Amino acid sequence: MTKHWNAFDYPDRSAVAGYSAALGCVLLATLVTLALRPALEPSLFPLYIAAVMISAWFGGLGPGLAATIVAVVATEWFFAHAAQPLRPLHGTVRVALFAMVALLISSLTAARKRAEEALRQAHAELEHRVRERTTELAAANDNLRIEIGERERAEKDNRKLLHDLGERVKELTALHAAAHLLQDEDDKTSQLLRRIVELIPAACQQPDRTAARIEFTGNQYKTANFADFHCSQRSDFATRGGKRGFIEVGTTGAASQGHGHDFSAEEKRLVESLAEMLQSYFQRREAAEEVARVSRELIESNHELWRLQSEMKRVESLAALGRVTGTIAHELGTPLNSVLGYTQLLAQDDLSDNGRRRLEIVRLQVERMVEIISSYLSRVRSSFPRQQRVDINGLIQETIVMFRPILQQRGVTVETDLAESLPVLLGDGPSLQRVLVNLLDNSVDAMQDGGMVKIVTRSQPALGSKPAGVTMIVSDTGSGIAGDVLPKVFDMFVTTKAPGEGSGLGLAISQEIIKGHAGDIQLASEVAKGTTATIFLPADPWPASVQV
Repeated sequence: MTKHWNAFDYPDRSAVAGYSAALGCVLLATLVTLALRPALEPSLFPLYIAAVMISAWFGGLGPGLAATIVAVVATEWFFAHAAQPLRPLHGTVRVALFAMVALLISSLTAARKRAEEALRQAHAELEHRVRERTTELAAANDNLRIEIGERERAEKDNRKLLHDLGERVKELTALHAAAHLLQDEDDKTSQLLRRIVELIPAACQQPDRTAARIEFTGNQYKTANFADFHCSQRSDFATRGGKRGFIEVGTTGAASQGHGHDFSAEEKRLVESLAEMLQSYFQRREAAEEVARVSRELIESNHELWRLQSEMKRVESLAALGRVTGTIAHELGTPLNSVLGYTQLLAQDDLSDNGRRRLEIVRLQVERMVEIISSYLSRVRSSFPRQQRVDINGLIQETIVMFRPILQQRGVTVETDLAESLPVLLGDGPSLQRVLVNLLDNSVDAMQDGGMVKIVTRSQPALGSKPAGVTMIVSDTGSGIAGDVLPKVFDMFVTTKAPGEGSGLGLAISQEIIKGHAGDIQLASEVAKGTTATIFLPADPWPASVQV
């Protein structure tokens, strides 16, 4: 706090002490001047001037004025007045000058003292303010350092957050690309895994020194920079079907040797996520393959069931027809035997060569009819056809000779391409010839204006579960079979001939005969271009043991 003072007050000094000091100084000056008067004359004022200065310096202006007044009175009383009661004018002037000088000195000394005190107070106040400001600045500096530290920590946290966010973005980008690749079911496994393994390094912290590989079912797919790892992160996966694999990611180069490489959480999560995605993908493919396999088996089972049902209906119809045919064959057997007997008797007569040849043809056809009747009777009685070696090429040639008059009459030519050294066939020759007769008869009826029939035989090697055997192909250039009728041609009573010209039993019986020989018959046809029948007959697995 600043103290207010007037001309007669001095700060930090009591009035009594100031005036007492002034009186004491003037008294001391008087005593000293009296004692030293002979040495000080003619000037007796120096000690009084010093007393005034000391009083003004110590007590201020008031004590200084008081000291001046007391000094003038003491001078007049002790020195000038005692010697000369009525002093001359110059003595009075000297006293007046002393008073004025003393007053001036007192005033200046007091002013200087006040100035020094004010300066000291200002200095003290300035120091006080400087200390306060320094304290404030120190506190502000501490706060600033704390704020700078917090900002540095915040920036460090932000940098770490941005780094983690960048790593997370790279991880999610790689996972998104991998998920997009795994959605394409058409990609091959090798191509898919090779493309996925190339995505991994770019999603890691050190792409230039990161290598990866994927192994699945023993096959490995690696990045171009793959080498021995100094440290790695691996995640295994396996399917329910027992297929196993793994994903391995690591760093290469000498820089990672010794101190290792600490994989980030994002990198570990990336490897684990990719392994889970691949496991799910391959399990889904296994499930799809299993569903497809079961579906195929179900479709095949349905087809087989439908075929068996159709075959059952067919067998039932053939059984009914066989019983009827057996009755008819039994009734025809006796007259045919009579005709065969008379042909033998006619052969003993004297006939021309041409007549004898024609009689031989009649005999052969009657014997063939007898064989057919015997075969039907065997089937009706559920007996197996006679098993013997069959020369399929000879059977074809014999049937062509038998059909030659009909072929010439219709303008049909026959071309053969019969392979040599065919495998041994075991079966019933007359039954197989009946199949060939039915096919030739259908071909001739389909070529009203003439045409060509081609018969080909080929040796068929074993293929998979299909045994070795002989393939016979009979093709013609006839009118062909319509597409809606072709699937039904092996059904009973289905025919493309005009009413009264066909019974619709030829192909049905032919298929039954071929199946009885464990073979297969297929028919392909195109309208206005012709029909091709393909017959496969299995070879005898033990040809040396066949009894002829």
